[in-house]
Amino acid sequence: MKTKIILLAVCSLILMFAAGYQMLLKPAENQIIGTIEDSVSRATSLYKYINAAETLERIRDAEEIANRKELLDVFDPAAYATAPADVAQRVQVELNVINKFADNSDILFITDTEGRVIARNLDNTMNGLSFKENLLINNAISGRSDEDILEILGKRMKVVSVPIRKHGVIIGTYNSANVIDSRMAKSDFSNLSSEAGTESLALAFVEKGKLLGSTFPPDLHESLKKFIEANPTVVEMALQEAERKHSFTASLGNERFYANIAAHEHLGQEKHVCYVFLTSVDKALQPLRANRNNFIWFTLVLAILAIIFALVIEEQAHAPINRFTEGMIEIIHGNRAFRFNNEAEGIEGQLNQNANMMIATLLGERIPEEKPSGSKDLLTKPEE
Repeated sequence: MKTKIILLAVCSLILMFAAGYQMLLKPAENQIIGTIEDSVSRATSLYKYINAAETLERIRDAEEIANRKELLDVFDPAAYATAPADVAQRVQVELNVINKFADNSDILFITDTEGRVIARNLDNTMNGLSFKENLLINNAISGRSDEDILEILGKRMKVVSVPIRKHGVIIGTYNSANVIDSRMAKSDFSNLSSEAGTESLALAFVEKGKLLGSTFPPDLHESLKKFIEANPTVVEMALQEAERKHSFTASLGNERFYANIAAHEHLGQEKHVCYVFLTSVDKALQPLRANRNNFIWFTLVLAILAIIFALVIEEQAHAPINRFTEGMIEIIHGNRAFRFNNEAEGIEGQLNQNANMMIATLLGERIPEEKPSGSKDLLTKPEE
């Protein structure tokens, strides 16, 4: 009987916990997950427009630099045709000045109208390099300023290219390039972080099988790097459908992340770089899980109290029956002098009185008219 009571109490509390989880915790969990998914999706869409606005600003700044008198003075196409090394040196010196005071990009370089690099700031590692077939540089040579992602010296870079005009004639291009890495990710994310709901997000730049940079701390950065290397199809899918953003989940370290990935803007049909926004599902659910643990402990305590209460009630309910059974065993064993306690209250007292009357009738004794006074023992044995 006790086992049945314990099982009943445990099953009831399990059902109560399941009902509470489904009615309270599960909807709250779904709401939190829905909120972070909306936040990631919103940031992914918002980044596209913020980046477009920043591109226009970078183009305006580059166009202003391309019209600097100091740059136009040192870049003379006629002089370059006769003394290219001398002109390239003077242009490089001017680019170093520009890099220090006006444009702190990673690389600044000048091309002629054939797309050949004349000079680069700081060193001459790009001298002789030609961008003749490059759409971005060709657009600038044709008079159109723009931005694109190029691979320069083995690195993916975001490059702004604008025409250089002298006396109204295009004589070359001014190009400002920045490596797509963690520094750029942090800079771009800082421009987005003023928006509500982006504080818990992270931004990363990826290409097929490679992580270019992220705002993650080193341990999570390394975990994301391994994930991208092991899951190239995540990037491939986004690059194939450049107009769409795709969602996925990733286990990074001991955390589960929800992410959106979308192809970065490129001028040509061929695309290489994607941007990814991620947020930790586990951290978002941490307060709810703390409440869930509290709910579990509360349920366990309630289960223990319920079992104890059930056992006490069971003991109190069966005590009169146990005492009556013990008395019947005395009689069965031949103790004709045994009588039940008529002092008991309630049903037990009525049962005892009727039993005593039955015993007296069977033994031919006089039936007592009133409850005898005397011992208050639960089981009484008259003195022989």
